[in-house]
Amino acid sequence: MPTERYFQYPEEKRLPYIERSILTKFPEEKRKAVTGRVVQIVENYEGHDINALSVLTYAAEKGRFDEFALKLENFYQQDLQFKDPAQREIIRDYKAEEFFQACYRDLLFEPRSQTQ
Repeated sequence: MPTERYFQYPEEKRLPYIERSILTKFPEEKRKAVTGRVVQIVENYEGHDINALSVLTYAAEKGRFDEFALKLENFYQQDLQFKDPAQREIIRDYKAEEFFQACYRDLLFEPRSQTQ
């Protein structure tokens, strides 16, 4: 289990957020499977968890949850799996930033610049 130290969004807020913002978009019988998948993705994205949650939220709203959950799972396996969460926080990861920006564009959502 990852440490809470590098999560941007604490677990006590994360789980209620997932229930309120993602699970409500699914029928009751699918929610347990979706919960497990979201929790696993967010734990994998320690240090980038806010972006992962955000992408999953917008994808669920647009009926594209499975597509973007798979994108997140694949990106993690290919690019983040062996990067220490501490390093994710310290070193600006341009590849991850580009990945998230592409997800937002694909979902027709333009996030605010981090410098604003």
